[in-house]
Amino acid sequence: MSIKVNPPAQIRMSDAFTGRQLRIMERLQDIVFQLYRRTGGSDDAISTLENGELYESGIELDNYNEEGFGEDIELSYRHDVEERLESVENSLLDIGFSDIIERVEELESDAEMSTILYESESAIKSGYAAYDFALDGGTIGTINLTGDILPDNSTIISAWYEVLTAFTSAGAATVSFGVSTDDTTGLKAATAYNDAAYSSGYGDFTPDYSSANFTTKTTAVRELIMTIATADLTAGKVVVWFDYITS
Repeated sequence: MSIKVNPPAQIRMSDAFTGRQLRIMERLQDIVFQLYRRTGGSDDAISTLENGELYESGIELDNYNEEGFGEDIELSYRHDVEERLESVENSLLDIGFSDIIERVEELESDAEMSTILYESESAIKSGYAAYDFALDGGTIGTINLTGDILPDNSTIISAWYEVLTAFTSAGAATVSFGVSTDDTTGLKAATAYNDAAYSSGYGDFTPDYSSANFTTKTTAVRELIMTIATADLTAGKVVVWFDYITS
């Protein structure tokens, strides 16, 4: 007898999780699912036990199809599975989230773990980041965009954006986009806040899958940035998508 076991429920992500925290929780979900598979989650490993080990004494597994036995065995089995799942759930709750973040941050600082944390180096990967005046303000200077980060030795090969709320300014503000430290204007050079490029809707950044327009390869883990110059912004909201490679 082989009884299928439902996979564990997806970990509920808090609305407060963004960027690195969300990626950490997604990786934790992957680990939980792998543990589920490795411990017999695909087909019930318990079904191979001797008669009487799983169920009450006197109920033979050979009698499963006989009248009166099937329902009892099914209920007993479900009770056993529920107890095991509850035990796993309680164990996960005992893991401190701050401890998980601390450990992942330690791994992120270890160059040798880069490929484990950020998947295969040979694949094209995608990221997302955003600027929102309501959250980030508009003072002259550099703002780290909220969202995904770039691993060490990564190059953005294509990027585009959507203006959800047009920029406004009391002066002649300019706005540029890039990668922190390594290529601060690599996505878009300083452009007037009211330029047609920043009107509502979609727009293209400099990287366009042409090698001549790739950003400079990162020399460490980096964030996407937006730089405000000349005058403050008084409104604006932009989301950014990008494809990148790590080599």
